[in-house]
Amino acid sequence: MGRWVWAVLAAVAGFLALRAVFWVGYIGSDDSLYWQEATHWLRQAPYLADNHWGLRHSLVLPIALGRVLLGERQIALVLPVLLASLGCIVVLGVLLRRLGGLAMAFALALVVSNQQFVLQSSIAYIDFIETFFVLLSLTLFLEGMRAEARRPLLWLFLGGVAAGFAMVSRETSVFYLLALFVLFLAGYGGARWTYFVFGLGVVLVVGCEMLSLHAATGDFLYRYHVAAGHDSEIDRWVEQGSGVPAIHPLVDPVLMLLFNHSFGLLFTLGVALAVYGARRPLHPAESGPMIRLLVPVAVIWTLICALWWSQLALVPRYYALPSFLVAILAAIGLARLAQAGRPRVAALICAGMVAVNVAALFVGNDNFMFGEQALAALAQRQGEVIHTDKQTYRRAEMILHWNGEDERVTDAPAGSGQLFYFNPPRLPQGVQPGAAWVEVARPAVPPTRVQRVAQMLQPLGIVPAGLIARLQGHSGAVLYRLP
Repeated sequence: MGRWVWAVLAAVAGFLALRAVFWVGYIGSDDSLYWQEATHWLRQAPYLADNHWGLRHSLVLPIALGRVLLGERQIALVLPVLLASLGCIVVLGVLLRRLGGLAMAFALALVVSNQQFVLQSSIAYIDFIETFFVLLSLTLFLEGMRAEARRPLLWLFLGGVAAGFAMVSRETSVFYLLALFVLFLAGYGGARWTYFVFGLGVVLVVGCEMLSLHAATGDFLYRYHVAAGHDSEIDRWVEQGSGVPAIHPLVDPVLMLLFNHSFGLLFTLGVALAVYGARRPLHPAESGPMIRLLVPVAVIWTLICALWWSQLALVPRYYALPSFLVAILAAIGLARLAQAGRPRVAALICAGMVAVNVAALFVGNDNFMFGEQALAALAQRQGEVIHTDKQTYRRAEMILHWNGEDERVTDAPAGSGQLFYFNPPRLPQGVQPGAAWVEVARPAVPPTRVQRVAQMLQPLGIVPAGLIARLQGHSGAVLYRLP
């Protein structure tokens, strides 16, 4: 095996280690909707979805298959995304194998430790399935454009097929195709007619899906009409997940990329390194074409995500692909810095960026689903039905299903003498238990990772005691009996 294979295997091992420590799993958000859509396929196939989650067949169908093979378990929900994430690492190794060991090592270290990549690879979101197909398409496209490539048209066609699968995973992949169109106009790569071979691969996949949806609905653009109206609650004038204060829709994307902990130092120090690497290419014959391909894709994807106010909320996961590409470009800059006689400086910078990434992993709220998990545990122990609020029930529904406790919890109003589970984070602000309610059980809230670190530092006098309590991530839940 080549050295690049060993580097990929080491990256996979490191990723799986981080994945085991920082496991997230089911969060009762979009992942529950993908599970529901997979249920429709298991009950009646073929199934025509009327929402954009159900039309993301590259996630929904693998979940359905996982349920057939593995049973009604959480692993069947998250396994498709976990496999796609591992695929991203392998594809990165293939993409970077000609740039030398240093560039590959730096890139894999920055990607594998990326906070978003580690945390969301165990959540059933479409982001890293889309990212996998786009990275695969980029790799095949670049291989097809190499002057000395064998069977270049085959690589270009397969690259188009991969891009087609990205398109039917999520419509945001059109940003990648727009970037390639700009490169087509600029004369990037070989003869312009070779782009049409790539386009043939895209049309094969997207066209087949359009024909099948037309046969079912009479609408060739059914997917896009459904996707265009999927969310009427997007408001870029307020903070909806960016992690930074909302100032102005033109300013907020910049603030998020610079200061949201999900990106670490990628869009500050990483961009500076990318500029350095682009101005002084490493192995110009290999890195030059790669840089000229990755930069437009990263810039155009980021700009459209940032400016398309009406359709895309400002959340970090929409920028997963650009963060991967910036990591690659930053790695080229680090390798060039090492080649220029500063290997220790390059290693220290990379180590610092990785350390910031790992520190960011501790910042996440690992008690986000505590209330629902504690409810499922109580349902297994209690001999009667537990009532709770609608949001807690909705988020706990899948956990109860996996535990075989579907009938033990309800969101119906609780009557006199019945059990009610009070979970403050899912209730309207200010709602309080009644004075005559009798406490039955109060599950202990485990400390979060960042809280454990703060507790270790408290004897040094640098962490206020009040701050430690605020880092708990959940205010606690209580099981009451109503009078």
